[in-house]
Order: sequence, then C-alpha cells, then structure tokens
Amino acid sequence: MRDTIDMAHEAQFEGFGNGDWVCTTEEIKSFEALVRADERTECAEHYLGIMRNAIKEAVQAEREACHALRQTLPNPHEHCQVSAHAYNMALVAYGAAIRARGNT
Repeated sequence: MRDTIDMAHEAQFEGFGNGDWVCTTEEIKSFEALVRADERTECAEHYLGIMRNAIKEAVQAEREACHALRQTLPNPHEHCQVSAHAYNMALVAYGAAIRARGNT
C-alpha cells in the first residue's frame, strides 16, 4: 500500500511542520480517490496471486493425472517382444514429457 502522507501531498494537502494539515473539500475528494485506487490495486494483486496459485496447482494435478493414466495403459503388443518394448519405452518417454512440462 502506498504511503498515506505521499498520497496527501499528491492530493495537494498543505502540511505544517507541527503535523497539522490544511486542505479543501476538493483535495479531500482527490485524496479519497487516491486511497480507493490504491486499495483496489492491492486487492486486485492479492486476488490475482490467489488465482495464479490455483491455476498452478490445477495444472500440476492434471499432469500427475495424465502421468498416472499413462501407467494404466495396457500394452497392445504383448505378442511381440520388440514392439512391446518399444511401446513401453514410448510410454516412459511420454510420462517424462508430461512431467517435464512443469519445469519449462
């Protein structure tokens, strides 16, 4: 949050060395607008942070679900050892690619 004194200066308040301030009704309204804008910005940044974290967690959960699904796929090439091995290696590469997406 911005400093209140800085916002008072921006709103054209006149400050005295003893801590007293003099301002007009228009300057008070200007100050109010500055405070509200600052509060809206702070709230928006907080909300966006919450949303970024939720999206990050959802993406990670989806990657883990895809990885888990990959581990349940049956090998259709059980009759051929070479094809079965190639298929299994492809699944391992697929799983690694899913997990690697989270590191980019």
